[in-house]
Amino acid sequence: MPWVDTEKLEAIETLAMLRQGDRVAELHRQMLQDLTTTGALTDEDNQKAFRQIYDEAVAIALPATMAYLRHAQEINALTRSHSLSTVDLKTLKEIDGLGHNDPAFGKFVADLVAKLGPKTKTFDVIAYSQFFEIYGEAITLQYLRSRPGLQAGRVEESTVGGEGRPDFICRFDDGQTFYVEVKSLDIVGGEFRHREMMNDALDVQAELDDHRKEGRRVIFAEGTIAPYKTFGQTTGYDCRSLNLVIDTLRGKCRSAFKSSQFELGPTFALAVVDRLIVPGGRNALAPYYYDSFNSGCCVSGVLWHVAYGRIGTPIFRSPDFEGMPTLEAHLTTDGLYSDENQPFHGEGLIVLDTHGDRRVAYGLASPSVSPEPWSRDRAETALGLICDAQNDIGNSSAYLLSDARTT
Repeated sequence: MPWVDTEKLEAIETLAMLRQGDRVAELHRQMLQDLTTTGALTDEDNQKAFRQIYDEAVAIALPATMAYLRHAQEINALTRSHSLSTVDLKTLKEIDGLGHNDPAFGKFVADLVAKLGPKTKTFDVIAYSQFFEIYGEAITLQYLRSRPGLQAGRVEESTVGGEGRPDFICRFDDGQTFYVEVKSLDIVGGEFRHREMMNDALDVQAELDDHRKEGRRVIFAEGTIAPYKTFGQTTGYDCRSLNLVIDTLRGKCRSAFKSSQFELGPTFALAVVDRLIVPGGRNALAPYYYDSFNSGCCVSGVLWHVAYGRIGTPIFRSPDFEGMPTLEAHLTTDGLYSDENQPFHGEGLIVLDTHGDRRVAYGLASPSVSPEPWSRDRAETALGLICDAQNDIGNSSAYLLSDARTT
């Protein structure tokens, strides 16, 4: 029975132990009996009956995961959804597990299932994008709760129409609170670009099918993921442009975060950037850093310039080949915290990203802070608890960001 998944069995067992009087426990007992009885699953009819029990138990234990897989597996034979393919399946299973005994995650799971319910049509890029946005909030709470010295929970939604509130409330061990407002940043072009990317992936699949029909023993086709490319753009796109990344991230942060969501108290803006590509890792928090690629050069840190860049600041990139000039452009817009005419909200910007199989957070402190009892030290402490690395407008953490540091 190759369709039996050990991780799903573990999820069923965990939930059955938690809810011993529920339907899932009954299904679990029947499955155990079938699996441990010699000859119980040797014929096709018994295997079919077991699968019905197994599928019902999996649907109870992993509702969001199964809703996700129904759509992902159906479309993957033809194309790809960038929003769905960016979801980490292991993390989604963990969210399902948390949802069974944690009301906050239970609400996330219910919302995730609703977005990909029976009425959701296949290839619905809007539903897929909204699914990822809920997923982005869930992974943020999961991440915040994993940080020592910090307690985190959801903020109750306002009953007043049009009143915005942050997503999460956090508490230090001494009881002082602050808030986190979360936005999952989308690719450039939004809905229309998602459709275009799915059409491009469909063309790749069609090319593979053509090669297969020709009888080729080895077949391949090439597709691209270009999150900063605009809808319909056919020329002029530079996939290695740092200036484009800076302009895009700055613009998306400014349009996504609303001032009304920062009025409850000291609040940090947190951007989930999994659907985008942010180059440089923690080095992106520095104004410039050394990159050893192509004999070495100094490269601009995109996150620092998103937050603190000034008009006219030179932006340097890695060269396409050794000896190529690295000056790409000069900034034409001030950073979020450098624009005196449009000061950005809150105590700082946190960027939540995925590097390999590890979730990381990078923090950028605001030059200004909320009035007492909040303070600059408190803001720095909060960023230290949440983030893997941080910096400020004075680049005071440069020595901690360098790959050449000795301690």
